[in-house]
Amino acid sequence: MTRHTPYESTKKKGSWLPILFIFFLILMLGMCTHNKAVQVEAEKKSARKEEAPAINVVTMTMAPKIIRDRISLPGTLAPQVRLVVSTEVAGRLVTKSVTAGTWVNQGDLLGVIDSSKYQNAYNAAKSSYESALSSKNRLEKLFRSELSNKSDLDAITAQMENHQSAMKIAAIDLEKCRITSPISGLVNLIFAEEGQFMDKGNPIIEIIQMDPIKVKVGIPESDVSAVSTLSHFDVSVDALNGKVFKARKNYLAGTTSSLARVYDLELVIDNKDLELRPDMFVRVELVKKSIENALSVPIYSVISADNKQIVYLARKNPKYELIEAALEALGLPNKAPIDTAIARVISTGIQDGWMLEVTEGLQAGDQVITVGQRSVTDGQKIHIIRTQIEQEALVR
Repeated sequence: MTRHTPYESTKKKGSWLPILFIFFLILMLGMCTHNKAVQVEAEKKSARKEEAPAINVVTMTMAPKIIRDRISLPGTLAPQVRLVVSTEVAGRLVTKSVTAGTWVNQGDLLGVIDSSKYQNAYNAAKSSYESALSSKNRLEKLFRSELSNKSDLDAITAQMENHQSAMKIAAIDLEKCRITSPISGLVNLIFAEEGQFMDKGNPIIEIIQMDPIKVKVGIPESDVSAVSTLSHFDVSVDALNGKVFKARKNYLAGTTSSLARVYDLELVIDNKDLELRPDMFVRVELVKKSIENALSVPIYSVISADNKQIVYLARKNPKYELIEAALEALGLPNKAPIDTAIARVISTGIQDGWMLEVTEGLQAGDQVITVGQRSVTDGQKIHIIRTQIEQEALVR
């Protein structure tokens, strides 16, 4: 058996050390190279981000304004009074005294029914009455002379009174042949023409009153509580290019009138010039809540992400703000450009049309990005091409 000396065993183990050292060195060099490559790639990405062109945006400067929680509901105009005048006696219409669209006053003649039959009935009743009256007067003289009995006098008196009543009825019918207007108003419709036979109760003319004019609108049950506290409303009329009129509440129904479960609201508008006409389509604005000096943004400028509402502000780059503050401290003002998009989480309140109240997260003077906000990220370089102050200017 061959034996190795301690020196030979030590010499054999030491021969592996250079190999292990070289392997470790290669491993370290590889790791350094990988880390350098990662660093270089990160620097390239950062450089590309910094060199990316600025995004063109439009901003709106925050300024306190009034904002209203309001709804707009459709409605229609209706005349204050719509009266159909009908015949009270039967006969042929011999005269029609008015035309549609003309104004009539109370008592004006509207038409005449052939009165010959009623005139004859009146004449006959009058003759019978006068004859009975003469007979009654004779019997009274005879009764006072005790030449007639009381029963004959009572009979002729009753006969006279019957003829008198018939004469009065005939006189009323004769008077009804002349159809007059019971109210003042506009002749809206005519239902009969001259020569047409009219039965008793047939409509002849419709008269309407339009000052004031009524507005009828249905109120959803969810808004009844708010409407019950209101007394004045703005009413816009599409047929008059959206002209707005002031209306006052007449009444709000206590129960629903249809399967749609809406409550009838009736308003009135002064209409002295008769500019408003029945059956015109209108929109009634109901202001449920009004907030003074509120900040609001266009609803489309708000981005929802992770259950948060975010807007982007146009601000100075934070590093420029530090430099600017340092220069100002040294008495060397240097205004940094507003060229960076900054994300801001906000809380919102009521909505007024396309404007949304901001209750937290913004202050007066902030510039909110309203166009281009979906193309930017937090810290993105931007270029402001226009700034608006008036909210209405954004919708033009």
